[in-house]
Amino acid sequence: MKPQHAESVMGGIAPVLTGDKCLVSICAGLTVETLKGWSGKAPVIRIMPNTPAMVGEGVFAICLDDADLTEDMKAFIPDAFDGLGLVKIMAEKQFDAFTAVIGSGPAYVFYFMEALMEAGVNLGLTRQESTEMVEALFSGSAKLAKESDYHVSQLREMVSSPAGTTIRALLHMDRMATRGNIVDAVTESYERSIELGKK
Repeated sequence: MKPQHAESVMGGIAPVLTGDKCLVSICAGLTVETLKGWSGKAPVIRIMPNTPAMVGEGVFAICLDDADLTEDMKAFIPDAFDGLGLVKIMAEKQFDAFTAVIGSGPAYVFYFMEALMEAGVNLGLTRQESTEMVEALFSGSAKLAKESDYHVSQLREMVSSPAGTTIRALLHMDRMATRGNIVDAVTESYERSIELGKK
């Protein structure tokens, strides 16, 4: 459910959330303290997933900060999500940052993919060609970044030949403050996550 609807839903299920039950929440921004206040006695585990979990390549932040969690609860939930991607146990204070960068991250990637696809069509590729090749570009680039011993900055430099086509495009992005705008956009997401937790 959306964070905005959580309080009313919790009011309806609170009577069955006894101390031997564990409430698992994926609501952005809603803290363990807030959820425990609504649930009554049940210990709380917060999880922040992202949509690549649908193909087994998700990234999950799991918060086990609640002192009322049993050892069985702490062990079961990370194991349950392990087959769906990368699982990171994180302190709750890191969740807003995780939400902004990783939870929302697929939308940023798809946004950039879409822009490249449109650029390809604008330059004369068919929509099918552009879509297929951009998808392969992202898949291959992500695999290279993950499996290479080089940092992504070094990998970028490898493509940027002196006086070439790539460096010209990258310098244009720098003049447009693309990197700074991306950082600012993620910060907006971070601030919105904090806002949701205060409502």
